[in-house]
Amino acid sequence: MTTTPGTVGDPADPAVRLQRAQTLLGLGRAAEARALCASAVAVDPGDTAAWRLLSQCCFDLNEPEEGLSAADQALATDPHDAVALRLRAMGLLRLAERRGTGHDLAAQAAWAAMQADPEHWYGHALVSWATLPRSGMLWPGDQAQTCYQAALRARELAPHQAGAHFTAGRAADAMGRDAEAEACYRAALAIDPEHIAARNNLGRLLLKQGNVKDAAASFAAVAAGDHLLQNDAGLGAHNLRAVALRLLSRARWISVVVFIGSLMTISPTNPPTLAIRVGGALLAVAAWAGWVLWSRRQLPPGLVGPLLRLGRASASLRVALVGVAAGTLVGLALLCVPPLDPAVGFMTLLGVLLQFAALQYARVLARRERHGA
Repeated sequence: MTTTPGTVGDPADPAVRLQRAQTLLGLGRAAEARALCASAVAVDPGDTAAWRLLSQCCFDLNEPEEGLSAADQALATDPHDAVALRLRAMGLLRLAERRGTGHDLAAQAAWAAMQADPEHWYGHALVSWATLPRSGMLWPGDQAQTCYQAALRARELAPHQAGAHFTAGRAADAMGRDAEAEACYRAALAIDPEHIAARNNLGRLLLKQGNVKDAAASFAAVAAGDHLLQNDAGLGAHNLRAVALRLLSRARWISVVVFIGSLMTISPTNPPTLAIRVGGALLAVAAWAGWVLWSRRQLPPGLVGPLLRLGRASASLRVALVGVAAGTLVGLALLCVPPLDPAVGFMTLLGVLLQFAALQYARVLARRERHGA
């Protein structure tokens, strides 16, 4: 059976074409869906629905400029279209995040989208995201409340949406309400276990609380889908650096113990015996071995290899490791080779300062590595 052009079911029919594009987009085939939408708007530049779907395809392909342009074209055909307004706000917000400027314009667009359809949760979510605190920007109390209340309203309107719970968690997180943020992230993951952003933020909160083991397990799920991990880039690699720096920061206490031991052995009238020196050195070695074993138990299976590879490529981890090791070596030098003059005990302080400076500089390097600087 054949169909004549323009009849129901004809692949050339714009409605059929858009329906197929919507199906392809749902299957994750955004590039194919975009091609269909592009052909649809070429035939009918006034097709608002086609422009909207084209905008969604571009956002899925991480092309915010093209997505924003398509949203603007949709609004040119229908200035009051709520979906197009939300898409425009989304585009402006993504561009602002990429460029580090333009959040005020994104916030205005988000407000317009929310007011066009106040019963749709995503408009409120956009307002919350657009008013989140940004590094180097003032965050007045009224803006904090705007961000938080908009997130709560989004969750109230769509309790079945993982994104609504994640938005509420992000707002609570930004206000320092860690317990509430953790509950929101867990709620988002209960709805959508594949919600990478929620799992990442949950892992960050757990790491902040000192729960290295659960944080590493959460980050492992993020790293599993991060194809950029091998190149020391992307979210997964950033998470691994955070875990490694936390583990190395725990190792600093080994240096402190060695420092204290070395100070106790420095005496002009009663130098330490050979047994004390050897015993102190063995204790330091045992402490490092214990730290290695403890660290290994904190990491889920399959994460040790990527972490070691990242350690060889990451300047921040090398600096942290050298700093902690150098601090221990200074203490061992004082412990095993007592100086002729006890006044050189200032080397202990030097070792502590060296270790502290190295860890702080490693954190600075980690931030630079995260942003590709």
